[in-house]
Amino acid sequence: AQNAAKAAGWDLTKYSRYVFAFPAPRACNLIGFGAGNTVFLFGTPTTRTIDHELGHTFGLNHAWGDGAITGGFFPDQPPSVKFDLDHDQRLSGVASVVYSSRGLYVSATGIYGSGLTNGNDPDSTYGTGLFDFNKSIKVDPSFILNASAGYTLVAGGVVLRPQLYVDNVFDKKYLLKGAFFSGASVGRPRTVQLRMNVGL
Repeated sequence: AQNAAKAAGWDLTKYSRYVFAFPAPRACNLIGFGAGNTVFLFGTPTTRTIDHELGHTFGLNHAWGDGAITGGFFPDQPPSVKFDLDHDQRLSGVASVVYSSRGLYVSATGIYGSGLTNGNDPDSTYGTGLFDFNKSIKVDPSFILNASAGYTLVAGGVVLRPQLYVDNVFDKKYLLKGAFFSGASVGRPRTVQLRMNVGL
């Protein structure tokens, strides 16, 4: 196909992704596959399928959680099986602020997710566009803040660095996945760690 495109005058060096379309295979229900910089589509794919497979060519993976998500946080019963969340959180964001001066180090990182699936079936409002957030089948958006601080001291040739780490500073209930593939994070409560690094 690429040779035919070149012969027809297309300059393939101007494209970073290649999409190939084939008739639907009789042997299986495969509708698409994306890896590397190539997407293979079978039959008549929806725009959602095309978006999905193109996402794989940019290194986006499926998000896996434990059990079907029903919109509740801190579930009473531990989930029993793995569930493919399938990147249903349309928007993810991570932002950090860092300050460092004379041995002092302070940082804060915020993580935002527009909402994973809640277990409801799609209804008549369901959209397949890139910016269709489909709120009827998603939990509310989530935002958490993580922070750390440390100080470096030198005493008699020994470097001491006490550090404090706080995850989920405001102890918020949440359901999200990070901007990079990490699987689902379900409402982990605030944790505080104190560490001491010693350099000799």
